[in-house]
Amino acid sequence: MIHERLKTETRHLHDRTEEIAGSEQIMSGNITLDEYTDILIRNYLLHLDAEMILSEWTEWVNHPEMKFQERLKTEALRRDLDILNVITDQLPMPNLSQKPENHLQALGAMYVLEGATLGGSMIHKRLSTLPQISKAGAFHYYTVYGREIGSKWKQFLAILEENASLKEDEEEILIGAELGYQWVQEAFQLDLASLTGE
Repeated sequence: MIHERLKTETRHLHDRTEEIAGSEQIMSGNITLDEYTDILIRNYLLHLDAEMILSEWTEWVNHPEMKFQERLKTEALRRDLDILNVITDQLPMPNLSQKPENHLQALGAMYVLEGATLGGSMIHKRLSTLPQISKAGAFHYYTVYGREIGSKWKQFLAILEENASLKEDEEEILIGAELGYQWVQEAFQLDLASLTGE
């Protein structure tokens, strides 16, 4: 199964991404509101560019079971940043370094973003216990799918498996997943101060 292969072969990328993307910091509870805001800004820039890139692959935009428009996270992030008094129009335009070369690679990259959304439910539970964060109520991103989070993940995995019937298809999806992790790492290694002129 492609899902099991993705989990195994990208484990090192997943672990590295969690280190730099704030997950461990959030789960430890050792995070300030400013640091949380920074995490949301980086996720916003990541999704703003990634969603534009992925939307070019009409195989997924028009796939009836994917419901691609329902999986976009940029607006939820914009709402959170608005609550935190961040003017998104003044943020730098993101520029992810590489794009998928085919629709299977795009699906692999999307696997990373959907997996992060699944993990976001655990992140939200932890954040809601932290007074310095919960008082702001900026949780639209981490609760973007609400009660549908489990069903949306299963639906996505079903589409993933449908498109991995051949070994070469699996290889392309794996390349895309590696690209997705690269996107996340790029977003969280951006020097925001120099980009915004602060």
